[in-house]
Amino acid sequence: MKILLVIPPYKNTIVMEAPNEIFEEFGTYPPLGLLYLAASLRKDNPKHEIKVLDCDAYKLDFSDVENVIKEFKPDIVGVTAFTPTICDALLVVKLVKKIDPRIVTVMGGHHTDMYYKETINLGNIDYIVLGEGEEILPKLVSFIEKGEDVSKISGLVFKKDGELVITGEPGYIKNLDDLPMPARDLMNLNKFQCVLGREKLITTMMSSRGCPYRCTFCYKPLKTRSWRFRSAENIVAEIEQCCSLGIKEIFFFDDNFSVDIKRVEKICDLIIEKGLDITWSYRGRVNTISYEMLQKCKKSGCHRIHFGVETGTDEGLRRIKKDTTTDVIRNAFKLCKKVGITTVGNFMIGLPGEKKEDMFKTIEFAKSIGTDYAEFAILTPFPKTELYDEGIKRGIFDDFWLGFAKNPTPDFKLKVWNEYYSREELFKLLEECLRKFYFDPRTMTKILFSIRSFKEMSTKIRAGMALLNYKKMNVPLISSNT
Repeated sequence: MKILLVIPPYKNTIVMEAPNEIFEEFGTYPPLGLLYLAASLRKDNPKHEIKVLDCDAYKLDFSDVENVIKEFKPDIVGVTAFTPTICDALLVVKLVKKIDPRIVTVMGGHHTDMYYKETINLGNIDYIVLGEGEEILPKLVSFIEKGEDVSKISGLVFKKDGELVITGEPGYIKNLDDLPMPARDLMNLNKFQCVLGREKLITTMMSSRGCPYRCTFCYKPLKTRSWRFRSAENIVAEIEQCCSLGIKEIFFFDDNFSVDIKRVEKICDLIIEKGLDITWSYRGRVNTISYEMLQKCKKSGCHRIHFGVETGTDEGLRRIKKDTTTDVIRNAFKLCKKVGITTVGNFMIGLPGEKKEDMFKTIEFAKSIGTDYAEFAILTPFPKTELYDEGIKRGIFDDFWLGFAKNPTPDFKLKVWNEYYSREELFKLLEECLRKFYFDPRTMTKILFSIRSFKEMSTKIRAGMALLNYKKMNVPLISSNT
């Protein structure tokens, strides 16, 4: 069968980490989820003809999507749907049905996991895949091709004779080593870049799924399931595959790459043992590192770590159940500096119970710990999180995401945790955070002297100009934690 997998054009994004003009300069990453699905479809049936259309990376609009559908003539179109991009995902399936109602439309993603009833009622969607789709989607395609009863496949939502059908538990991959490597050959690798990257060709990798921690602002679609991880051997085999494609830099996109310190050390040992010429970075927590682990990371090519710091006060950390302290945070950044690994600190303002003086403490804390880069954002209450439920219970806001799920429109107004301050006041504080950190002469000098190539210099200049001009865009900077 001919299968088209789509990341929709981001034309009606509800919530953004930054305005599109800034986000484009800070990084564009491969659609790993779709590449895993493509690889799984191939593994199930090598005769499938599969096309991945990443409209964000390729800078495509809906007219381009229409042209691709008419030219490719797919039997099935699968669309990724996150809460911020659901409006655009719905426009894609509407376009598909307009071109040819016989094309089967499938949707999956965090939004449909949370609001499958509301989403299927919006029309133009034949099937919703719940949870992880690497096993469900190939079965669905096979059953459709053979004309078999799809209700026998667990993890689907669809309508039959006007009635809602839910076939069972969401997809859940127990052994991640069983998954095929993402189908990177389906993408133009030159389309992906990161402002903090060093090499021309970069990619992202996932070495684990889930997170064992309990931060109140984080959505866990498989909340009752444990953290799962790939073996060091399996991960390094994928790194070798990336090297064969000419990729020289890898960014591990796990929620927390370093949950198991010994596993990280084994990955490093294998990279060194095999003599792989790569540079890499990861996202992790300050309390899941050791000096010995960092030394091995550095030796094997790790040049950057992103830490979710969130706030600069112990009380703030306690309120969001971060399970760490400011002392632990300081030590983590100190150790990274000692071994020569660049650090990125992620911070949020507008947390529960937080007043201006606490936000100012976070700004000063970010500067005091010596992080090389800092990302500031306004806390966003996302659906199905402990933080969101608390906000509803305390009457800080109503269940606004449910209303949006029932009737998603581009003019939807996101609510923030406005316990003490209005949206406008929080945006002004965010602006001050960015200005105080990035326009500090010491920070600017550090960034300038960290540049190692023309590519690195050009991307950082573009990102800096975007930051300088973001006020003119009239688009708020809001954190996206789903």
